[in-house]
Amino acid sequence: RLERIMSRTRLTKTEKVKRHLERGGKITSMQAFKKFNATRLSAIIFELRNRHNMNIKTQEKVSRLDNGKYAEYYLA
Repeated sequence: RLERIMSRTRLTKTEKVKRHLERGGKITSMQAFKKFNATRLSAIIFELRNRHNMNIKTQEKVSRLDNGKYAEYYLA
């Protein structure tokens, strides 16, 4: 019984990212992995944009370590 109650209250990774963005947060793939164990942030962002009609912006960033590019997402 307790297990059933817990499963109903447990948030999905998409819900966790959505809540994070709604609270004014920004997020990168590395942050999503560390914070929510989410390995496919771009798929989550796609779902939030298209199924939840969220106005999520993408800012391209450059890594200081290796000059590699990565995306940071935030709610407009």
